Amino acid sequence: MKSRRDFLEIGLACVFGSSITSGSSPDPSVVMKFLDSDTKAFPYRSGMKRWWGFIDAEGGSLIDAETSGITIRLSDFNEGLAAMEFYDRTAAMIDTTGKKRFSIYPDYFGWNYTLRNGLLPFRDQRSGKWGYVDKDGHPVIRAQFDLGFPFSENRAVVKIGDLNGIIDHQGKWIVSLSLTLALGFQEGLAPVQRGGRWLFLDPDGRPAFSRDWEWAREFGDGLAPISENNLWGAIDRQGRLVVPTRYQDAWASRGGPLMVKRNYLWGFVDSTGSEIIQPSYRFCYSFSSGMAAVQDNATQSFRFIRLDGSPQFSTVYDEAYSFVLGRAPVRRGRERAWIDESGKAVFRWND
Repeated sequence: MKSRRDFLEIGLACVFGSSITSGSSPDPSVVMKFLDSDTKAFPYRSGMKRWWGFIDAEGGSLIDAETSGITIRLSDFNEGLAAMEFYDRTAAMIDTTGKKRFSIYPDYFGWNYTLRNGLLPFRDQRSGKWGYVDKDGHPVIRAQFDLGFPFSENRAVVKIGDLNGIIDHQGKWIVSLSLTLALGFQEGLAPVQRGGRWLFLDPDGRPAFSRDWEWAREFGDGLAPISENNLWGAIDRQGRLVVPTRYQDAWASRGGPLMVKRNYLWGFVDSTGSEIIQPSYRFCYSFSSGMAAVQDNATQSFRFIRLDGSPQFSTVYDEAYSFVLGRAPVRRGRERAWIDESGKAVFRWND
């Protein structure tokens, strides 16, 4: 039986995809970017009021934390917009200059306000129902759902009552309300739960493979984690089991090998099922920009490693996260920084 945490990960995975790694759900209060963000606006928070600000890739100021008034970073920037909550408890979609484009009413689902494929889940203030608007806040799909998840590959998961379905850009049903749970499309396939078992659907809503599984997660870099008897492995895009179900956990990557957990330690497995980096880390993030942030099991410090497991930089950190759009956030003591792919800091600030 899956825990409440597992079901939280299901909802967040619809938004953040494989940026959820090592069994850890993303927290918008953490200074990091999610792997599917496509906009070079990098967050930081500083000053007496701990408001959020944003810099560009070179460390130049986009939105000054001292004056932004942003108290909660509800979502990351996608297609130039992001959802923010302000000191006066209002919320809005903003652009990379900090300009409020239109008001939003997220309630407890602010992380759903992620613009993808030109459409944004939007909660109607009066009815509390969810629909979809365009980047200017104009209604495209009327508010009729109890919950609407961000689009992915021109499809979106929606929920009414206890059931989920999948719609297209016009709001037409690709899959009717028949799914217990559903994740977004990645690499042309979507994992969904129906009748207590997980299967993968193609873009037309048809089963992609002839079998199902106890649990499944989204594809990334050609592999999708699946589980049977509480053990995890992975299939390829033809539905073939290429990583045997022998791990405690597994998460796909976007641009690198599969992350796997054995004996409570994390390592990496390639598309042939070979362990290219044996499970030895207390924690890890997925590969991007040819490197991954990992946490040493003995010292609990973080460093970046290459695909062969060797150190990318000599520096170790108290915190480190994945590279996204060529930049990664790190912390040593009270000093935080965004670094480039050579390890050089492009922007520094203090906690």
